[in-house]
Amino acid sequence: MKLMNIVFALLSLSVYSSVCGADGHSAGQPYLSALYLPKKIFIHKPIGLFRDANFRGTHFMENADFGDAEFVQEAGFFDASFAGDAAFNEAHFLKNATFENAQFAGQADFQAVHFTENVDFSDTFFGKDVDFENAQFSGQADFQFAHFSGNVNFFDASFAEDVDFENCVFKKNLVLASARFEQGIDLRRVDLGNTDSIIVDHRTFFPAGKLHANWKQFKNRIYVRAGDCATYSKWHQAQTLYQSLVSQHKSIVQAKSRLDSLKQRLNTEYYDMTEIFYQRLRDNYLAQNDKASADAVMFELAEQRGKILHEWRWILYGWLMGWGYIPVRFILVAFFCVALPFSWLWYRRFYHLVVPLVDFSIDDSLKERLAVQENMTIKPRFKYFKVKVFNHDNVTQDITLPARVWHVVFFSASVLFGIRFKKEWIARRDNAFLWCVTIEWLLGIVLYILFAGLVKSYEFGYVKGLLGL
Repeated sequence: MKLMNIVFALLSLSVYSSVCGADGHSAGQPYLSALYLPKKIFIHKPIGLFRDANFRGTHFMENADFGDAEFVQEAGFFDASFAGDAAFNEAHFLKNATFENAQFAGQADFQAVHFTENVDFSDTFFGKDVDFENAQFSGQADFQFAHFSGNVNFFDASFAEDVDFENCVFKKNLVLASARFEQGIDLRRVDLGNTDSIIVDHRTFFPAGKLHANWKQFKNRIYVRAGDCATYSKWHQAQTLYQSLVSQHKSIVQAKSRLDSLKQRLNTEYYDMTEIFYQRLRDNYLAQNDKASADAVMFELAEQRGKILHEWRWILYGWLMGWGYIPVRFILVAFFCVALPFSWLWYRRFYHLVVPLVDFSIDDSLKERLAVQENMTIKPRFKYFKVKVFNHDNVTQDITLPARVWHVVFFSASVLFGIRFKKEWIARRDNAFLWCVTIEWLLGIVLYILFAGLVKSYEFGYVKGLLGL
């Protein structure tokens, strides 16, 4: 077998020399026609032009450099294996190219490569980082069942036709910054389980509705590049100067002030770029009528705003209402901060008036005993202020404590969250009771207005439309 490999190597070298000349440069038309390399052949910096290049099953023992090569006819690297690094940077594939089932043990460099027609990377294994920066895919690109063990860089890559990532596995960072997917991209069956982050920027493009991905795949993994911010280089220089002054124990007051100012400007620019991408992602989900995912996208953008800009009002808004995308928080805050304090008031002062309004099972004799003056006790509050409170000791045998608590909680919630002011409340003939009911009811109306204005969830879009908000 070794003797056969040597013979094939010498034969390949003779073909190479006859076509290009002994010095490796072309003599006439520099085409290498139908070259079949035996396994375990070391290739480094081959000639620049290939016709019918077929490297099926070839084993490249060390680094393989196909940089700047031009493949005139179909290029086949089916089942090829690269023991070292593989460089295809700035190569031009004029016809279909296939890397199906190829094995890249080292780094794979496809920077600025141009695939004029279709390319097949299905079932390909990449053991280390892969670089497709500025690559052009003019035809269809097939990455089905490809396995990426290292970082994958599609920065500024362009896909003019369909790209298929079905059942792909990404183990580390996936860079899609400035990438353009003209026909969209489907990531629903991509394994991103171990991916650290998905790096994007404001120029990452896909038509609205053409990005198919489950939001759970993206959640808390999106990272927007800050390098394109206009202030980034100035901030970096100021930070370097500041660190230098600190190490030299010099005055840092002026440098610190400039650094903080640039940091604030940088944060504003960075958030603006972040917002552009997230809004594009939101529009994509809305075009698919996926309102839940659109809300989740904007909720994460709101979280990013809090982390980037550090606005205390925005942080408070998030705590109270989840920035409008978790409205149940607002309801819980209203209940605990308004309804429960009023429940205590109804329990201590007006229980005898509340019970007949909420519990229709009590008989008339109990209603009469609840209303007698002996159930009311005068208690001093502060120095010159005295109030009447209900003496619950007289009704413990008739109404249990849990029942009394639920009576007042139910009444308070019905007043706060009820839009209609009931006539039964007016008929109580107690001015203090009527004033308290009116105040809680008005607070409820104010909370309704705040809720309608602050809620941003698309699930409430129809209601806001009716209100003209």
